[in-house]
Amino acid sequence: MSTKALNSIIIGIGLSAGVVTGAETPSTPRSASSRVQEHPATTATIQEFAIPTAQSQPYFIDLDANGTVWFAEKGASKIGRFNPVSNTFTEFLLSKTTNPTEVICSVDRAIVYFLGGPSGNAHYGWIVPSTGAVYEFRTGLPSSSATTGALDPAGNFWFNGWDSQSLVERTRSGQVLTYALPYFGYSDGLTRDPQGNIWLTIVTGSEYNPTLLQFNPALGVPGTSNGFTVVPMPASQACIRRPSAALGRIWFPNEGDCGPGVHTTAAIESYEPSTGQWAQYLPPTPDAAPGYPVADRWGRIWFAEGLANQIGMLDLQTGTITEFPVPTANSNPAGIAVDVGRDIVWFSEFQGNKIGKLTLR
Repeated sequence: MSTKALNSIIIGIGLSAGVVTGAETPSTPRSASSRVQEHPATTATIQEFAIPTAQSQPYFIDLDANGTVWFAEKGASKIGRFNPVSNTFTEFLLSKTTNPTEVICSVDRAIVYFLGGPSGNAHYGWIVPSTGAVYEFRTGLPSSSATTGALDPAGNFWFNGWDSQSLVERTRSGQVLTYALPYFGYSDGLTRDPQGNIWLTIVTGSEYNPTLLQFNPALGVPGTSNGFTVVPMPASQACIRRPSAALGRIWFPNEGDCGPGVHTTAAIESYEPSTGQWAQYLPPTPDAAPGYPVADRWGRIWFAEGLANQIGMLDLQTGTITEFPVPTANSNPAGIAVDVGRDIVWFSEFQGNKIGKLTLR
């Protein structure tokens, strides 16, 4: 079903400030003749588009090769698609218990993967946009709720279950391979770096004090923990969550509050595998609950600030973070994705039930 979206244009004022500690690696700037600014702007245009299904709880978000926006509707058990040219939505209904949280677009195969489901009933699957066909599968993992996934260049789909103690690879040919995590914990997210390594964060039963795992698929043996390397984290990283590989580092949101009596400084954190160094970047707004970070083509890191109702942008050349308020109050921005070809930042509003579009001016 395709539905016309509401379109309202708001001007957001950036609040530029920030503190940085740890290692700093400046990015290489683009040519000054580029049509896009090389430094953070102080104003931005934010447009919001209302999702047709009420209380859909849009979560993670991704873009396909055409710049079309795909997002998981956790509360509606749907996958949403937003066409930024016609400003229209299309929604794909999943089984009632899927409750998707993640979408991953495959550029070469022109299909969209998704993950979700409560403990013991997790699903994964994909949508073929050209036909509208939806395919769903149980993960088959014991006591598993699916969390995050990634695609490799060969078209293999990797995902983990929050409480399954496993990393799963579904090969392009359809074979399902399971790798055992090296010790007990809850798998809170994964990412794939350009070298082909899979990175995961594992948290304890109290959902804090995480450990970072690096998995080398070339050394992996299904059914075993071969190929995993443990990377210790400093105590200040107690509330780190889902990782993201970009700009030669592994990036994390540090929510700042992750359990009873466990409170650290809310920040964007990074780990540089080549040096073993950690860096921490503090948003101007304390306790903003920063979310999953992504990079643009200019070497800037973008992230949602769920509790602060803002979108954050980290400029690595200056170490400062600029914040852009979301127009809808208490919208709880969650997922974020960057259209690197068009220099547009898209984000989901979990409570606001909207998709947002930020363009720097």
